[in-house]
Amino acid sequence: MLTQRQTPIPRYSVAGERFRARTGVRRIMQDIEQTLADRNAAGIINLSAGNPLRIAPVAAMWRRFLSAELERETALDEAIGRYGSSRGYFPFIAAVVDCYNEHYGWNITEKNVVITPGSQSGLFYVLNAFCGAQPDGTSRRVCYPQNPDYTGYQGLLWDPAQIVALRPQIELTGEHQFRYGLDIDALADVDDVGCFVLSRPCNPSGNVASDQEMATLMARAEALDVPLVVDGAYGPPFPNLVEVPMSLTFGPHVIHSTSLSKCGLPGERIGILIGDERWIESIEAFQSNACLHSSRLGQLVASQAIATGELERLAGEEIRPLYSRKRALLGEAMRAQMPAHLTWRLHEAHGALFSWLWVEQLPFADGWEAYERLKTEGVLCVPGVAFFQGVPATWRHQHETVRISLTASDEDLVEGVRRIAAAFASP
Repeated sequence: MLTQRQTPIPRYSVAGERFRARTGVRRIMQDIEQTLADRNAAGIINLSAGNPLRIAPVAAMWRRFLSAELERETALDEAIGRYGSSRGYFPFIAAVVDCYNEHYGWNITEKNVVITPGSQSGLFYVLNAFCGAQPDGTSRRVCYPQNPDYTGYQGLLWDPAQIVALRPQIELTGEHQFRYGLDIDALADVDDVGCFVLSRPCNPSGNVASDQEMATLMARAEALDVPLVVDGAYGPPFPNLVEVPMSLTFGPHVIHSTSLSKCGLPGERIGILIGDERWIESIEAFQSNACLHSSRLGQLVASQAIATGELERLAGEEIRPLYSRKRALLGEAMRAQMPAHLTWRLHEAHGALFSWLWVEQLPFADGWEAYERLKTEGVLCVPGVAFFQGVPATWRHQHETVRISLTASDEDLVEGVRRIAAAFASP
């Protein structure tokens, strides 16, 4: 009788072991996918998704510009018929340069911009270019000054031991409202770093670090002569999911990172990094070795959307208002349905496409148990603990938080809140 041959386990390198691991929210996404695929999953409300909503006027714009480019006889030859520069598709870069110079008074050129296959790959280049083992035998860590923050950062560095993250300050700003702040005093004690990284607006909390906090971060980066990466995937000029005043500053130690994923092109993986020439040259070199250059078809289409101002117009008229309305709807549902005996707060509505819930003294061992309890009520949310880095596991606050996606239908948002309330009302 023939027996099935067992597949041998690959002999991974140290780097292989590191990058095959599921980190942060990826640890739980597999369970979410399996739960939704189960034949008994009908009726489960998914408030965990990070995919942006399909917005009809935005989708129509992309189809219009794509059709127009395909009718140009040389369009495909220009964009995908030959290899290009590791820096990116030059008409797209030119549109980005003109946009930022016009709106923010910057004086950048194409030498200040590099286009990557999504902003996360660009961050991978930056972190591994400047953090980790140094030629002189020392090492430099990456500092995440904002907690919680984007879970994707957790898997970017070759050596996970080279990470330092600061515990946030918590400011209560209303009966059902709070805000995270940066621990400026702790920041002054961090000196063995090669890079600072934070998202603004923040995924998951929606927090927008204040201009004063940003000025402090920029000053610290300058003092250490290292880059500060500001991940603006939800910020201005597009998709501009911001509800509070937010300025953008260009400086010799700042790298601005953004993408077009939340503008309706997540599948095209278009990342935009803007910074001083010395940082951009290093990122371009990494990209040249890793993948030669990013895909150019999406850049071809997006160059016209940016150059004509159409993308920015739709960000202001369609994208931001939709998520703003959904955020308000969720807040109303929370106030109407959360049990009176619970002490709960939502993070101030600064921006992004999530709401961040904090319920004090939840009767669960940790955030993962809270996730399982929510699942039994038929609602999927991401436990907040997945987004905290470098803080003691015993710090209770991180286990009392939940990220709620605003990408569900209005009906599912309201019903999802009812189920969250039921799950947390009693263990």
